[in-house]
Amino acid sequence: MKAIVYTRVSTKEQVDEGHSLATQKRLCYEYASKNDYQVVRHFEECGESAKTANRTELNVMLAYAVHNCKNIDAVIIYKIDRLSRNTSDYQTLKNTLNTLGISVVSSTEYIQNTPAGRFAENMLASAAQYDNELRAERSKNGMVDAVRNGRWVWRAPLGYVNDRVYGVKNIRLDRNTQYTDALRSCWEMIDGGYTETEALRALNARLVELDMPPIRIQTLSRMLRNPLYVGVVSAFGMTVNSDTIERLIEPGLFYNVQDILDGKKRKPERYKKLNPDYPLRGTLLCLDGHRMTGSAPRGNGGRYPKYHCPKCRGLKRSYDVAKTDDLFAEYAGAYDMTNELRSALIEAVQLNLGDAQRQATKNMRNIDKQLLALNAADREITNKNITRVYTDEHTKRMLDLNMTERTRLQLEMNELDRNVDDAEEIVEFGLRKLENIGQLWTDIEDMHTRFRFQKWLFPAGVMFDGEKFGTSQIPQILSIKKELPFGNSLLVIPRRIELRLPG
Repeated sequence: MKAIVYTRVSTKEQVDEGHSLATQKRLCYEYASKNDYQVVRHFEECGESAKTANRTELNVMLAYAVHNCKNIDAVIIYKIDRLSRNTSDYQTLKNTLNTLGISVVSSTEYIQNTPAGRFAENMLASAAQYDNELRAERSKNGMVDAVRNGRWVWRAPLGYVNDRVYGVKNIRLDRNTQYTDALRSCWEMIDGGYTETEALRALNARLVELDMPPIRIQTLSRMLRNPLYVGVVSAFGMTVNSDTIERLIEPGLFYNVQDILDGKKRKPERYKKLNPDYPLRGTLLCLDGHRMTGSAPRGNGGRYPKYHCPKCRGLKRSYDVAKTDDLFAEYAGAYDMTNELRSALIEAVQLNLGDAQRQATKNMRNIDKQLLALNAADREITNKNITRVYTDEHTKRMLDLNMTERTRLQLEMNELDRNVDDAEEIVEFGLRKLENIGQLWTDIEDMHTRFRFQKWLFPAGVMFDGEKFGTSQIPQILSIKKELPFGNSLLVIPRRIELRLPG
């Protein structure tokens, strides 16, 4: 009997001796020898994940199997998860090979063509998919937590190195100060009127002196725009000012350069407009309707963040940031969606998601028709071969092409099936988030998203007198919660503020 061997490792698994390519190859060849298989070819996949079936060597192996199916009895793998970590993809690949008369055998797992063997095989395939999804979820959660804590756990940019900072993965500045000074000079040159090309030429000349490799213009452009150099971590919809990443350059210089690169006039204070330390800046108004700003004046040995009106100096319109933010969250929580528009929103979302689902279902039906057409074409080709209309060689070539197309369509079908969303579940999740608008505002971590959200809540801004809020305009889908007692709520109207009252 003849067989082909397929081995695979992802990038991370290359450091795991239990999954190394050498170990897989040795066990597969030992299995072949013990079971009287002659290995005619070995396909080795290095650095590609089994999350998808679109892998280079796997596609080459399938094509080889299609054209040499008469001379191959089995595909030997180390474990089922080497072939696929997705149950649907594994079954599709196995069925394709079985149709060609090729069985899939594992050198380390019990796979027999019996009810018990097939059950065990399905359980192993499902376990591989579960393990893959669980590891992906854990990995993402770990990365999200790292970003939330202001850490960068991916490859360090130029001028930084990956290291453990305070005992956890992060990045730190390169200890070679001559190198970091050379990089810093690029922002200084752009700020001084030089072009990126001129800055690159000067930087590369300095790198050669330091016996370091030069960089390309694309690398320099990415570096100049990377907020990590001012200690800002941006990922997963969050933007966090890190307390543990040392800045290579000062924010003022960095954002001046961003304006220059974007072709804008210089606005040295632009980067401070949206600041997580002052989330209500740009929305909060004083009693005279002026937009309030935020700063942290020093006093008594510390800094004390305040919202204040720059146009009302001397009127004591300065309020503690933490207290004001807490009161604002309580004030925003006094609003709720109107019952009439709540139902309309549910229907609108369901209709939109329903359209997506219908399109996916339509595409799946179209694939079904193509698969049926391929089956009919196979029968016709076979009949013409029987009646000597087609030669054996021509028949085999046409059937092989149909088999390849059938596998592609089945994999596409699997992907569509996994991407169909549950409209009701999504609507329910969204409404749960809107049950407490104040808490939702507090939970939003990305400052740009939070600012857009509060501008949607209060497009005309909110006036504040140090104790109470008020506004003249709110979205039509919101109303004041009627169960709140007016006298004890934050809805008492400050001077010059118009606001809809309960009832």
